[in-house]
Amino acid sequence: MHSSSSLPASLRALAVMMAMLALSSCALLRPDLSPPQATLVAVELTELGVRSQRFRLVFDLDNPNNVALPVSELGYRVVLAGNEFAQGRSEGAFRVPARGRERVRLSVSTDLLRSLDQLQGLIGAGSREVDYEFEGRVFLDMPMRPSLRFADSGSIALDF
Repeated sequence: MHSSSSLPASLRALAVMMAMLALSSCALLRPDLSPPQATLVAVELTELGVRSQRFRLVFDLDNPNNVALPVSELGYRVVLAGNEFAQGRSEGAFRVPARGRERVRLSVSTDLLRSLDQLQGLIGAGSREVDYEFEGRVFLDMPMRPSLRFADSGSIALDF
């Protein structure tokens, strides 16, 4: 004969086991991810026009995680010599391998009128090395993990 008090204890144990299973499956779906390390490698002048200039930003994204990062989009902001140089979003998706590196190249345009003083300062400077700040966010094509921030700063040789 079953006692009525043992039935609720069995149901409680079952409910606890189901809750633990649900929590562990959520942890598998949303692994704790470390942000990628971004390193600005080059700023290259690709076109110098009367009204605008085109540059290529080249940077490496290092993934410290044990899973690949499927990047659907990348938002960025670059400051050179204390002045905002470029900001925007990447076009096209890419993948950063687990514990690997992906070299990313972005084309950016600047408006001559807005950036004339800054460009003259950068091009006319005695040193080709300038301080930079590079920050942004990678938007991931992963459930329950929309984005990760990254930041880098240092000095870089300009290729123009």
